[in-house]
Amino acid sequence: MACGTVTGEINYLKRLDLYQKEKPFQLFIPVDENSPGPRSSNLEFEMKEQTFVDIRENLRDFSLDTHGFKVGIRPTALAPADFYSRDIVETRYFDEVKDIFKNVDGVMMR
Repeated sequence: MACGTVTGEINYLKRLDLYQKEKPFQLFIPVDENSPGPRSSNLEFEMKEQTFVDIRENLRDFSLDTHGFKVGIRPTALAPADFYSRDIVETRYFDEVKDIFKNVDGVMMR
């Protein structure tokens, strides 16, 4: 089932000097053209090639202390088709994910 290592291009946000004094933003509302410096975004992206490694055969090799993340397999009550419904994901799946985050490494988080 493993598909090995693949490469692909990812669109990353560029690290602009501008972001040292202004947070990245994008507006999804009309901007008044008569306002001073009218702009709906200050985002700039760049494509970079990224390597993706299939880790399914090594899931137990990763830990929070060593790698900064942990891989876990948890069942969900949702059917695959449910993930196409934003409402179902936000009302049911988010609660499942919150429960996972509350119990990391068998320790109840608050």
